[in-house]
Amino acid sequence: MLINEKLAGAMEIETDDLSPVEHNRFTHGGSWIAKPEAFEISPEMPLVRGPLRPAPCRNLFGFFQDATPDDWGKAFVRVRGRPDDVSR
Repeated sequence: MLINEKLAGAMEIETDDLSPVEHNRFTHGGSWIAKPEAFEISPEMPLVRGPLRPAPCRNLFGFFQDATPDDWGKAFVRVRGRPDDVSR
């Protein structure tokens, strides 16, 4: 994730063979944390070293969830976002 062209961190998806559920984790970039102007991207993502995981009741941090399509957007992507429909 870039903020002002600086790497603020990266989100990774964790999976295992025991569950079909994917788990996300976010790790702030070391150079981001070291900057005096660094800030928390979200209150649920404190500015600390090491991986952060969303609350157990969530699949994704709220900050990223807000950036995903709502139900209408998901339906639009299903219909219009197919690779064969790229020209539209």
